[in-house]
Amino acid sequence: MRGDRVLLQLDFGAEAPQLQGRMLWTSFAGLGADEKAATAHGLMRFLLGPFHVLLAALAGHACAGASEEWRTLTGRIAWDVCDSPLVTMGIADPSAVPLKPVMEKLMASFAATAEPVVHWGDIFFAFLNRERSTVDVRLDGEPWPEAAEALLNWDWTPAEDGYTSGRYFFLAQPKRVATE
Repeated sequence: MRGDRVLLQLDFGAEAPQLQGRMLWTSFAGLGADEKAATAHGLMRFLLGPFHVLLAALAGHACAGASEEWRTLTGRIAWDVCDSPLVTMGIADPSAVPLKPVMEKLMASFAATAEPVVHWGDIFFAFLNRERSTVDVRLDGEPWPEAAEALLNWDWTPAEDGYTSGRYFFLAQPKRVATE
């Protein structure tokens, strides 16, 4: 309980052959008037972000109207990258958050150094009254210091006071070469 609200953490795990025995974990906060409402809030945030990426990338399933996007990234090898949309709180228009230039730098660095196995990235940032309060950036569930540093040096502040946060998730796998 936090005042008249419940705040809880929901952890979601995924297993798939592509992960080669590794477990993919992601966590979301849920906030609501009671435990049921807080659980629904956290679940909805998971569904808006990583859920469709995981379905598309690990199960080959694309839902009608789903929000994930595929792109190719090149570096030492080519990568198929499945991105979630930026899921925000306290921001009416997520497209107004200029995260793309920072992510392009991070993804170029990732593509230049990553080993050719499936990788996933989880990026979270939060501000309270326009002051950065949290940056949590993970690659394969472990801290990703280079990415965290880029976000700490990101020159953006929300326009309004209050709580603002954003969450972005991606899964990258070595590009499959078509066989004849």
